[in-house]
Amino acid sequence: MVRYRYTPLPGNNYIRLATIHPGKFEDDIVISFRTLPFPGPEYEYEALSYAWGSKEDPLPVYVSRCDVGTASAAQQTCKVKLKSILTTRNLDIALRHLRYVDKPRVMWIDALCIHQADAIEKGPQVAMMGDIFRLAHRVVVWLGPEENDSNHAMDLMHSLGSQVEVNYRMATMSAADGCTDPSLGDANALLPLDAKGLRSVYHLISRQWFERLWVRQEIQLANSNAVVMCGFRQVQWSITRRALYCVFRKPRRMFELTRELKARWAYIFGLLWYRDYTTILELRRDYQSCQCLTALDRLYAILAILPEHERAFIPSPDYTIPYVKLYTTVTKQWISYYRQLGILGVCHFQDGGPCPSWVPDWSKPTTLEQSSNSDKASEQNASSQLQSWHEFPQPGLLRIMGISRATVKQHYQVPDLKNRKTRLVFEEIRGLVLRLNQSKPLTIESYARVLFANTFKDDFDPPLTSRANLNEAKQLVELMLSDYQFNIDDFSISTLHFKSVEVVVSSTSGLQLIQTTDGRLGLASDSVRSGDKICCVLGCQTLLLLRPLENGTFKVVSPCLVPEFANGATFLRPLPENFRPVQVYNKAASRYESGFRDVSSGEITYEDPRLKSLPLDPGYLDSFRERLDRHHTVSIYVDPEILRKSGVDLRCFDLV
Repeated sequence: MVRYRYTPLPGNNYIRLATIHPGKFEDDIVISFRTLPFPGPEYEYEALSYAWGSKEDPLPVYVSRCDVGTASAAQQTCKVKLKSILTTRNLDIALRHLRYVDKPRVMWIDALCIHQADAIEKGPQVAMMGDIFRLAHRVVVWLGPEENDSNHAMDLMHSLGSQVEVNYRMATMSAADGCTDPSLGDANALLPLDAKGLRSVYHLISRQWFERLWVRQEIQLANSNAVVMCGFRQVQWSITRRALYCVFRKPRRMFELTRELKARWAYIFGLLWYRDYTTILELRRDYQSCQCLTALDRLYAILAILPEHERAFIPSPDYTIPYVKLYTTVTKQWISYYRQLGILGVCHFQDGGPCPSWVPDWSKPTTLEQSSNSDKASEQNASSQLQSWHEFPQPGLLRIMGISRATVKQHYQVPDLKNRKTRLVFEEIRGLVLRLNQSKPLTIESYARVLFANTFKDDFDPPLTSRANLNEAKQLVELMLSDYQFNIDDFSISTLHFKSVEVVVSSTSGLQLIQTTDGRLGLASDSVRSGDKICCVLGCQTLLLLRPLENGTFKVVSPCLVPEFANGATFLRPLPENFRPVQVYNKAASRYESGFRDVSSGEITYEDPRLKSLPLDPGYLDSFRERLDRHHTVSIYVDPEILRKSGVDLRCFDLV
């Protein structure tokens, strides 16, 4: 067998398309290539979205130098005259299902159409992949051959997805016109699938395709013609997506794989709730579980779905450079563009890791608990609207400015409380609290703010119904810390506090309860150690754990939560008594934005009322207000000397 040698592309703006020649299922696979300028004159092709699978025991795809007219002609010549490309078994079986018996099929398939052994060619081709999928006549998702009752699962996908409508932006569903079972559109009604159906759906969504990072970009950019194919069954992607929403949104019957099905949510989330674009800060939250072949692909695979200004942070794809260089470049660009340090809040300490501690190592999968902790910490608005002060004085070093507020004295592991009975949750929390050093008595509110991640229903506009209000949280904490013996038959407790218990579980499971040298409580990741500094940093909405080194530098450990240091109080003093921080939902942007509510009038403003007390130039402040009217998330640069004169004891931290 002679290996095929690729003809170099004429330039960076060219692609190869593969024509799959007709044949029966068992025939050898024969293709031919066409090289075309891209984008160029209109031509129809399909783009394949699939998982490569194992590279062991590869199989040949034969390449003809010209179009072979019939399947029989292809078979007569392929083994004797044609050279071959070795492909994975998963692609081989996909091509056999995709190939037509009586006519050719034109497709773009990365493993074939890109010379994978040529790192120089690969970079420009990867840079075009977003447009290749966006401009394809149709994107075809290949899940794999028929097995584990997948035909039944595909039929269920079509049935469910055809009968519901989903508003992904508002996270609501309703029955579609002509729906035969209106309860399907009710998010609180039981999903009408028996154990057999749920089992088949679980096995379907356990296919490797759902775990790949690249497919997020590929399917998000696809047009409405996109289809999902498993064996010889196919369903439109838009229908499949609605069906998956239905499966995970509605309550389900218990069956032997209930926990495993729930765990697949980590892979499904980013496929359902994609927006017009994602951001670099959201990589951890949306894609932390996804797989890709190289560390460079952690960024290249989502390049086309970043906002345009963030795409500029990533140099043209180059598979010859170390991934640490790419990650460091992107982090520096992000900090310089935004004049913020929020990206430090997605860093998680790895002893001996190759990246500087202030550079997120996206090559390492992040647990759901770590990602969740970052999200909770980011809600604390620790720097309010102040921009960062930063320098890059030498390679690998980031100099920032802030205040060390406390030092970690002790830390206690919060066990995984998920799926625990309420009584056991009570016992675990009570046991943790009893282990604390009680030299400084803490109030019930202090415990509540930590155990509920300092996030309550009325902190949001509109109120976040999935959270408790502060009074409800305090009631639950009082029960937890008392000698009350929870009884499952006590309906007053189970109905009033069940949701609150769930919030405590989601807020604390798997994290560390920390106690500072001055007796404060907080939450942090598993990386925390005694002696770590809890720092408020200009331009960073998360509190950071920084670990001091012997040479006077620091390493970023992770974000953390200490409620007393939230809402900009470190730099701007406490808010005036008539103002409360609030997260306001912006429907157009599909996100919450920080605002301030005047409790006497109910009016919400987006300007921090404490900025007026700083000696800022009136024209400069007016300019900031104009920008704030247009974009509620803009920030303002305040010279550190102004803050120092107002009594803020700023210092520099050199991060390595």
